[in-house]
Amino acid sequence: MTGPVVVRKQFRLDDLFEDTSESSGDDTIDVDFLRKQARWIRDDLDPRISQEGPEWLKSDHVVTVFKFLEQLRRSRISVDNIRSSRIHLAVALIAGQATRWPGSVIEVADKLLENWSIRYGEVSEIGTILYEEGGRLHDVCLPTDISKEVLEVKWSKVPGSRTQASFSRRHGDLGLFKPGDWWINTMFAYHASIIDSGNPLGRIISDRHGAYAMILNELDEHESPRPEIFTYKASATESGRFKLTAATPASRQPVRILRSHSLRSFWAPKAGLRYDGLYKVSGWSIKYDTSSKVWTYNIQFSRLPTECPMSEVLRHPLTEEVDDYTEYKRIRLITRMSQNALHRAKPLNDPVVRPSTRVRTGAGPGIRRPNAPAIAFANRLSPPSVSKPRGAPRSRLRIELPSPPALPDTSIAPISPSGIPFGEALTIPSPSRPPRTPFREIFKTMLPLPSHSPVSKRASPVKDAQAGGEKEIDYFALAVHGGSVEDDA
Repeated sequence: MTGPVVVRKQFRLDDLFEDTSESSGDDTIDVDFLRKQARWIRDDLDPRISQEGPEWLKSDHVVTVFKFLEQLRRSRISVDNIRSSRIHLAVALIAGQATRWPGSVIEVADKLLENWSIRYGEVSEIGTILYEEGGRLHDVCLPTDISKEVLEVKWSKVPGSRTQASFSRRHGDLGLFKPGDWWINTMFAYHASIIDSGNPLGRIISDRHGAYAMILNELDEHESPRPEIFTYKASATESGRFKLTAATPASRQPVRILRSHSLRSFWAPKAGLRYDGLYKVSGWSIKYDTSSKVWTYNIQFSRLPTECPMSEVLRHPLTEEVDDYTEYKRIRLITRMSQNALHRAKPLNDPVVRPSTRVRTGAGPGIRRPNAPAIAFANRLSPPSVSKPRGAPRSRLRIELPSPPALPDTSIAPISPSGIPFGEALTIPSPSRPPRTPFREIFKTMLPLPSHSPVSKRASPVKDAQAGGEKEIDYFALAVHGGSVEDDA
């Protein structure tokens, strides 16, 4: 006996939502709901789909995402709500290159991005908020505040500021921070008062009473098979190492551990600065490094079991936090370039390709090749031309260089053609040269004169009185015949 035949019909997502009308114009979607959905797509669904493929998605997940995208397509959301919720980044992630989302969801995401591009322009130009209201750095600093000293003075003048060192130099989590808290850099962690200064270097925050926090940077951490335990390599110049190795009750207090993105460790965040929780010292040793000829202190740390799991902490920075880090770096670079006078030059011009109909081929004299591209390379090294308005006053400064005077050559006598008889040779007189000075006279001027000469400044009056009785000496004859003054006398 055969049972009843059950016919199962396969439904597509397009059949479940047949309404393909355009947006109705109502703005009923809450911004907080949009932000929550964007975080769910970017932080939870997309990483798992990228690793395990679309088969990991459950049917209810696919239907939920599809209905949400259709709701976005039919609603008219303002560009401010899109920017603050960052839902455009989640939709662009679904429809991006090398995506592994189901094809039906990708089609709806493409239609939504096309509608937004027509309505608001390029989706990539919408951007995110950082310094505006609702942004991470709103009421914290301005885009032009790129100096550490300016920020420290500005924050110290704010009423109720916790940037004083006495507030952060306390044990524990201070009742304000939880593992997974994240900041763009150490300056903003200092503004949150988890550390006592904005020094970006790895160091131990301590005073004479003990150590309170540590910033792991570069090569500070090694031998860490798990994020709950690690070994800190303290340098010989680190004064806070004795606060961790001293045999006192204060040295056994838990320490706040912050990992920087520049830390060479598998557990370091990919951007910014992250608070990983409270750790305590479990042991330490001293070793002599033969290569650097210094003593190193290797201090072992272990995480407190009362802290939240590290699996939740390692999820940070989230996608929104990475967006804020990237936007901060971009704005900071633009601000620095605008303040630097060397970056105000015009950018290099690329070659311009334009059609030309005057290019002839070798087929014949009257054949032209239409739409032949002619590449005109712009002069990349020429200074930019500055155009002046017509009514601009002209400078009265004029620099005129005197031209050399034309001197007549009197050494050549003028020749008149009428004064030459017919049939006789034409003789052109050569320019007259001055007579050549004999070598005897040149040699006399080159040799030093006697002491009675008026040129000598040390001539004695006795020799001057005898100058009339002395005869003239021929130096040229002496040089030729090899004689002396005494022989001639």
